[in-house]
Amino acid sequence: MVNHYGCGTPNFQKGRRNVKLEDLPEDVLCSILSKLPPKESRTKNLAFDLVPDILTGSHDRYMFPFHLLDEKSVSGLQSIQLSYISFKPPLGFKGFPSLRKLDLNLVHVNRESLEVMLHSCHNLQWLSLVRCYLDGKLHLVLSHLRYIKIFQCKTTMAAFQDDVATLLKGIPSVRNLTLHVCFQQIEARWLLDNRHSFSNLRHLQLLMNLKTEDANKIHYAVSLIRAAPFIEKLEVHFGCPHHVWFSDKGYVAPHLEQHEYSYLKNMHITGYKGERGQLEFLKDVVENAPALAGVCYYRDNSNLHM
Repeated sequence: MVNHYGCGTPNFQKGRRNVKLEDLPEDVLCSILSKLPPKESRTKNLAFDLVPDILTGSHDRYMFPFHLLDEKSVSGLQSIQLSYISFKPPLGFKGFPSLRKLDLNLVHVNRESLEVMLHSCHNLQWLSLVRCYLDGKLHLVLSHLRYIKIFQCKTTMAAFQDDVATLLKGIPSVRNLTLHVCFQQIEARWLLDNRHSFSNLRHLQLLMNLKTEDANKIHYAVSLIRAAPFIEKLEVHFGCPHHVWFSDKGYVAPHLEQHEYSYLKNMHITGYKGERGQLEFLKDVVENAPALAGVCYYRDNSNLHM
């Protein structure tokens, strides 16, 4: 801003550049948000990206402004993207009936609040939960879901074991699935009893962080793939410890009856160390995929595509 002129040369006052929304005091932020017209505009897409440049580890989050939304505006929302927000719906909140896409990143939301949010989302097709703080077990029944990603969400390990089966059971229509499982806590019973559960799945991205004592769980991945009879693209990313067994040592997986992956065309593996379980997994898929056009495998994870 030009303040005054001296000797014909403009004199500029220096100010702070690149002021962002999160830099404003909370009362000012609320005042700005209150001026927005979501009630009248029939907003379909709503995004709040308030992640600071430097994460300090603080649990403070901006509260989602439910008071700015009336029943009409809530019913019209089709896409919601929230980052660094605390989501606590008020009593009587009935969810977003028209919502098709939900993207949550660094969001504080407990199980009850998330289930309330998704209760009426019968048309939800796209769901991403990244670095969210979930409290307790997660139960989702979303019949129209086509894409789901749950990555680095904070929950208890005991609850997570049940969550995986519950989650997979509730998304039979998903076409693209990214599943990141630390220490491979997938129940073998569910996988073996739910064949053909993913009849619409075409692309599976499976990330497995394995400790030495969990190496006997690799064959669970075979059961998961067999539950998707029409899978076309498979990505498996092994996060193995530095000490691994070679192909002549390690756990011998139980015998699995022969199964053909008739539609599998492409396979991509990273973190391959030649461990016996990995070798048996690769052998089982390659030998039973007649339409397979290409296989790529790498020792490290530099070729991991998220």
